[in-house]
This record gives sequence, structure tokens and C-alpha cells, in this order.
Amino acid sequence: RILIAANDKPFSACAVKEAAKIAGETWADVRLLGIIDKNAGPHEKLLSALRSLEKDFLAFFEGRDMDSPYTRNNPSRKLIQISPGIYEDLYVLGGAMKDLSIRFREGGAAKEIIAESAQSQSDLIIMGCPKNDQCTWPGENSAPQKVASDAGCSVLVVKEEKHPEKIVCCLDHDYVSQESLEMINQMISVHGAELELVGITDSGSLKEDVDRKMNQVLKYYQNQHIKAWIKLVDAQSLDDFISQAARKDLIALWMGKKSLFHKLFPKQRVNRLINGAQSSVL
Repeated sequence: RILIAANDKPFSACAVKEAAKIAGETWADVRLLGIIDKNAGPHEKLLSALRSLEKDFLAFFEGRDMDSPYTRNNPSRKLIQISPGIYEDLYVLGGAMKDLSIRFREGGAAKEIIAESAQSQSDLIIMGCPKNDQCTWPGENSAPQKVASDAGCSVLVVKEEKHPEKIVCCLDHDYVSQESLEMINQMISVHGAELELVGITDSGSLKEDVDRKMNQVLKYYQNQHIKAWIKLVDAQSLDDFISQAARKDLIALWMGKKSLFHKLFPKQRVNRLINGAQSSVL
């Protein structure tokens, strides 16, 4: 299940294109979520923008002559309030193999995006953010940073329409889930990118031990016929290393609660990374 948080700004179009690429690999259920300021009045402008983004999403499959699981036959639709403060642009007729829907929530952007992701049991949230961080979301300008810090699922912050040649993946060598391995696998498939696996060494761990565990992860990707290699980085140099990589490569961080990165990257550092990165961040 993919949740795309979108508005009428150009960076949302980049996020939708990225989501379409991932959906083309995974055939996930997809929901476009618009956030409405309670005092903003009529929502026709945002509804029109999200319907246009939905067309862009579907056009990805048409432009590549791909079978689309999201195509509907003779649908009709209506904006319906499904509960207080929550509106959904529902299809009344028509059917498709996979769900593609538009929903609106009233309130602050980060809070409502996280609430929707929990309610819909999203596996991935995708949202755009311009390089200058001048995001316009109801009630706040730092929604991507807050969502990345607090969401209960993976979050991809898309900075621009970009085709990274390399994905720099900082996976915790002590706690790696199969789901995280597979999600990186999908990102590699989407971009045709190479993979750099980053292991962290510090005073509390032996370099040989980290290297051994990272080689187990490397073997998984090699079995998937993915070109990958390992780089070990000292914990004290991690900030500088990621800052350099974030200028051109897609950065992926495993931030599970049991992860070393959860300790190395508290909310403030996650915010700085998203603010300063020129690349997208997963």
C-alpha cells in the first residue's frame, strides 16, 4: 500500500511520477492524499490538482505500453465525506484489479498524513519537497521532515525528478528486516541503479564483525543479480559521508527503533538531512 501525500505544487508531480515507477514494479494499492485547511473554504482547486496528478500516474503505464492494474471501466465519481473531517473522491461505478483513490483530510499536514498512513496500513509514504525546503502545506512548512521522523512506515521524500545512478543504503548490520531489503531491491529495479551498502563502525563494534554481517547482506543482493559493494564508515564520519552522498545519490537509511541509526540520527539530524539533501531520501 502506497500513500502519496500531494498538493498543487510542482514537486508533487515529481513524487507522483516516482510513485508510479514503484507501483509499476509492485502493483501496490495507491492512495493520493490531499490536506485541507479547515478554514480554507471550497476545495475544488486541490481536488482538480489531485485528479490531474492521478491522470499523470495512469499516463506512466500508457506511455510505456504496460498493462495497468489501475484502469477502470466507465467509472463515475463523487467527493463524499466518509467521517468528520475526512473526504474521499470515490468511484461509484467501475472496477480495477488494484485500488487507486483520492482522499482528503482536514487539519495539519504531518499529523493527518501520519494518521492516514496508520489507518490505511500504508507500507510506504511518498511526498515531494523542493530543494529550497519552501514546502507549502496547511499549517506548516516542515511536513516532510515531521513525517519522515514520526511515521510508522517507510517514507520516501522526493526532492526532484532525478535518476540516481547509485543508491547509498545505510542498513543496520545488527537488525535488517526482509521488508527493508526488498524495498531497496524495488528502488534499484525502478532506477536501474547500483548499490552501495554502508556499514557503521564505532568503538563498541569490531570492524571485522561489521564486515562479516554486511557481507551477509551483500550476498542477498548478489543472489538477486544486483551490482553492489560494501563501504565501512566510522560513526564519527557518518554526517560528512551522508552529506556528500546526498548531493547526487539516493540516500536510504534504516531507522528502525532497534537500529543503530535510530541512535545516530535523532529527529534533528533527520530534519537536517532532508533539508540539506539535493537528492531524494528514503
